[in-house]
Parts: sequence; structure tokens; C-alpha cells
Amino acid sequence: MLEPIQNYFQNKDLKLKQSRDFLRQSFVFFFSVQIILAIIISLIFSFFKSPRAVDSLIVTLILMSVLQLPLATFMGLYFGKKGGKKAALSATIVTAMLFSNPAWFAGFGFLSSKSVFYLFIQILILAIYYAIGILIAGQFAKISLINNDSSK
Repeated sequence: MLEPIQNYFQNKDLKLKQSRDFLRQSFVFFFSVQIILAIIISLIFSFFKSPRAVDSLIVTLILMSVLQLPLATFMGLYFGKKGGKKAALSATIVTAMLFSNPAWFAGFGFLSSKSVFYLFIQILILAIYYAIGILIAGQFAKISLINNDSSK
């Protein structure tokens, strides 16, 4: 399990494709873990009494999901600005965690409204963020090749 991480950090002749593949796999892993946790927690809380349905709360959660895109993008770029492998990996992890937040909002929104329409909107936002995150993780691979000596 640790072999890809060791290869990523110890390989001095890391190619762009290898770095891109590793960072994309890391993005998918951290993104998926957050979604799985959100589903499990939502399922656990679904057995309790649901709060009163408030559509304004659901709209607020959708707006918060939309605001995650610039926030996550800027945070990822901030963490990756020094360049190097460590910076690229931390930027990828931060981006994956922030891009997966709509899963938490979807779970909370579904618990409070039981509306499939709002759940569908959140899942659509989540799918868009997944696609954007995969592309951004590929760009972080270029960051990983900058200042390679300082990331030891």
C-alpha cells in the first residue's frame, strides 16, 4: 500500500505521467473516502427523527456547495505554490477534501428535506467537482516537478 507513495517521493527521475497518475489516484482515494463517510453518517442519522423540512436551508446548502469550487481551487493552488512533490500532494489532498464537501451537504440536505430533486442537484455538483478535481490533480503533477530538490 505504501509502495506508490514511496515511489512518488523516492524516484528522482519521476516523469510527468507517473506523477499525474499518482496524484489523480490520491485525489480519487481522498475524494471517495469523504463520500463514503458522508453516506455512512447520513444513513446513521436517517434512523433518528428528521428535522422539519426547510427549503431555504437546502438552497443555502446548494449555494455553499457552489462556493466550494473557488475556495477549493484557491486553497489547492496556495498549498501547491512552493512546488515540489510534497506541495503537489498536499494540494491534491486539500482539493479532494474540499471538493467532496457537497457530499456532506447532500446528506444533510436529504435528511432535512427528503427531496430527491435537491439531492440530485448536490450529486450533480459533486460529479462536476470530481471531474474538475481530476483535471486539477493532473495540473498539480506539473507542480510536483518544480523544485524537486527541495521536496526531499
